[in-house]
Amino acid sequence: MKLYFYTNNRFKFRVADEIFSRYEIGLFIVKPDFKEIQAEKSEDKVVDALNNAILRHALAEDSGLYIQSLKGFLGVITGYVQRHLTPEVFLRLIEREMEASLLSITGVRTESKIKLFRGEIKGRVIPEQRGYSDYWVDTIFIPYGKNESIAEIGMKNFLPVSDWSISFMSACDYLRGEI
Repeated sequence: MKLYFYTNNRFKFRVADEIFSRYEIGLFIVKPDFKEIQAEKSEDKVVDALNNAILRHALAEDSGLYIQSLKGFLGVITGYVQRHLTPEVFLRLIEREMEASLLSITGVRTESKIKLFRGEIKGRVIPEQRGYSDYWVDTIFIPYGKNESIAEIGMKNFLPVSDWSISFMSACDYLRGEI
């Protein structure tokens, strides 16, 4: 089966491609030619992307950091916040440790049917950076059961159990039943 991943994030594509290839699903990157909607929920963004995807077998994903005491903020604007605020400015806003989760919503469209899959890692946001990552959220998020930030754990060790991996593998399991 061929599946077309609508994303501008090449790193996310490489992660997904590694997982989907284990299920013998060929994944191809497609740069979206439509504007991403502004929405409060990742599910809405993913469904909209799949409805706008031209190719029949399509994949879309949205993920973010959700801080419980801030009513889910950063949520769907995590990427925007990372591009426009430095980690130091963001950390001054939170000032203390808070419960949070990393949430990934992956959607698959086959024929005219859309199916959504959820991957979530619960943990806490800490008020100081630990480790280095291109994504500063990784330097302030510690998964429950760990004493290190994702940046300290390292992507190689974290990715197999990440929110992305959980939602991507759930999509693969579903597709295996559809093939």
